[in-house]
Amino acid sequence: MRLDRKSRFVIFTIYLWLFACFGTPACSRGDDDDSGGSGEPGITDDDDTSADDDDTHPVDDDTDDDFDDDADDDSDDDADDDTGDGHAWIPGICVEEWNDVGECPRGFLTPEGACIERIAGGGPGREGVSIAVGPDNLSYVAAVKGRDLRLYKIDGSGPEITCTVRTIDFMAAGPSMAMDAEGHFHIAYTNLLNDGLKYATDATGAWTFEDVAPVGPERHYYDEIVYHAHASITVGPEGEPHIAYINLWDADLRYARKDGGTWADEAVITQDTMGAETDIAIDPSGAAHIVARSAKDLGSAFMVYATNKTGTWTITGPASGNARHPSVAADADGNAHIAVFLAQSLFFRLTYVTNKTGSWTTKIVGVSATGQAPSIVIDLAGAAHIADDIVYYDDKAERYGIGYFTNASGTWVSEVAEADVSSAFELFTLAMDANGEPRIASYHQDDGDNDTRGMRFATRESGTWAAARLDTGADNGRGVWWGMDDAGGQHVLYTNHHFHYEYGFRPSAADNWMYEEILEDFDPSYASDTALVVDGAGVGYLVFGFQSDSAYATNESGLWIGRRIYETPNDSFGENYARHPSGLEAISVIQYDEGLYVATPGEDAWAFGVVDPRASYPYRASIVFDHAGYLHLAYGRSDGIVYTTNASGTWESEVADPLTVLPDGTPMLLVIVTVDSFDRPHLFYSDDDTTYYAEKIGGTWDIAELGAGSGSITTDVGPDDTFHIFGTLSQEEYVWYATNSTNDWAMQELGDRCALVTSATVRSDAAHAACQGLKGEVNLVSVPIE
Repeated sequence: MRLDRKSRFVIFTIYLWLFACFGTPACSRGDDDDSGGSGEPGITDDDDTSADDDDTHPVDDDTDDDFDDDADDDSDDDADDDTGDGHAWIPGICVEEWNDVGECPRGFLTPEGACIERIAGGGPGREGVSIAVGPDNLSYVAAVKGRDLRLYKIDGSGPEITCTVRTIDFMAAGPSMAMDAEGHFHIAYTNLLNDGLKYATDATGAWTFEDVAPVGPERHYYDEIVYHAHASITVGPEGEPHIAYINLWDADLRYARKDGGTWADEAVITQDTMGAETDIAIDPSGAAHIVARSAKDLGSAFMVYATNKTGTWTITGPASGNARHPSVAADADGNAHIAVFLAQSLFFRLTYVTNKTGSWTTKIVGVSATGQAPSIVIDLAGAAHIADDIVYYDDKAERYGIGYFTNASGTWVSEVAEADVSSAFELFTLAMDANGEPRIASYHQDDGDNDTRGMRFATRESGTWAAARLDTGADNGRGVWWGMDDAGGQHVLYTNHHFHYEYGFRPSAADNWMYEEILEDFDPSYASDTALVVDGAGVGYLVFGFQSDSAYATNESGLWIGRRIYETPNDSFGENYARHPSGLEAISVIQYDEGLYVATPGEDAWAFGVVDPRASYPYRASIVFDHAGYLHLAYGRSDGIVYTTNASGTWESEVADPLTVLPDGTPMLLVIVTVDSFDRPHLFYSDDDTTYYAEKIGGTWDIAELGAGSGSITTDVGPDDTFHIFGTLSQEEYVWYATNSTNDWAMQELGDRCALVTSATVRSDAAHAACQGLKGEVNLVSVPIE
């Protein structure tokens, strides 16, 4: 029985609620080990023949058709084949707020009118985290997720906190935030649309944006790649913004300030050696204090300090040794206080550096094996407060957590703000509230633990620390597929940082996305081998590479169930899938050095047959059913672009374009076949230079050049037999769109957002495509159809 979309959504919601209890050891023990063996090749059965709930054997012994046969605590029966069904992907405590007006309420409009929306992924805070406490004593955090500049508003300072998050701008990188005495925000970041330094503020009551200075495209120097300005911002005594940043064209350290409504910009260091870290403080007299790090030269990087207290810039090196991530604050007397990771005695140590005695002094505050990014604040009494990771010991075991360090008592003391967080790379930012209590926002790079990765928030109240996860996300976007059902429901699938599949659904574009991690026990061999089809009822059908074989999964029962297809030839590559509205299914797969296979389901198993023994790696076959139920395939081969069909009752192949040979080592989504309402085949393909369109007229293939070459293309046919194509420019992140809806092909660039496009879907009002971004995000591109 197939459940409709609404029924499956209700089941999914109930399952997530049940999972909160029954998916935990405290509420559920053991899986249902039905009697018998697995009956699957390559799986070793245990010897437990009862239907008890024990986990004493390495594999279960049920009689269903599941693949994984593990020994975990989920219900292992015919309805739930142990593939991680219903495991919710929970981003954190923050609730999204949207400005639900306009044509693109959750994304941004390109100059051409396309809407680009980040729908999943991206590591929040990976490029920097900034925290501020407002006059309302609420905490505010600015960070980029993917390429979206987001502002988090946090109410509360103990375990009972609430949070909302709103996207402020798009195509942003490396944000830094400050707040003035009136509670207005000032944010500096790199504008990826024009490679410039950008400034945003709500000082007028509404958000306004200004381009401050050009910074240039990404720069490769020494052993670093720097693609944004690493700006840091603070406000002066009158609430005016001051920004330190790196000019990427010449690796200079620069200083910008707004005075009387105009920006002044000057160079501080012009030695072509500055690295990718800056921080700035302004003292009560208005003098600037800037710390920065030189570029890494064979692993060495030195901290520099610059100030204009005397009216001209004075540059010093306040501490010797390899330095990482300096942070600076200024006290009421104009003295500088610096927190930095400094290499001393072969170890990186958290070090406090100050010139408040008239000369530079250093003090080791903590020890770290990884060299994290501290943040320092000086309170009104002149005491220093630092947030960073902390190494501590529990039962004689070395552990890592979020640390807080202060010399407010006259000697340095430390506290564990949150225990057992991460030993991976971390960034920290610190602010003090109206009661003199610390508040810490931090980013934690994925270390394989879903509970700690992403962005976290820790506060202390009356001596007690409380912590929460604000947001999570990582480098997602590989194997992205997209689809829409007949009710307007939107579906997305992609692989996450664990190389597991995550599946998202929302009933309409006005609803929030709901995500679940599915098929946890299937790690796809190659994410690009994934193919997803969503039918009109909203049921998903998925094929993918798994350990040199093919696997198949569907959520037709309401939960995702997957199995390996053992009959697939060994060393398979480039799985693709087609489904007919009647329920016919087919999988195409290319085996290394053995050709193209097509599989169709039989009564007991999928049956594979060779279609073209000359097809070879690394090409992928595009496959589609026509209205009559016949198959059409297209793929690259050493002698050109090949078209194959079984419309005559047997497989027939022909070279459609012998002059175009796809280059090796490029993404496989380079050849697409589709059919129109008359079941005529149409081919779209791309090499490094040009995208082509081919249609068969009078027994011969007519070939047209559409324009730019592409790293990937995807297409769909509209109800009026017009074609809509999305592609990406070679070696760039630009996505383009082309259509023949005006009886002539028209191509337009849509903007710098995508590295790989897949899965186009056309509805009467718009054409859509999923695309994979280089910042770890999954994007949706929508172009209105006139």
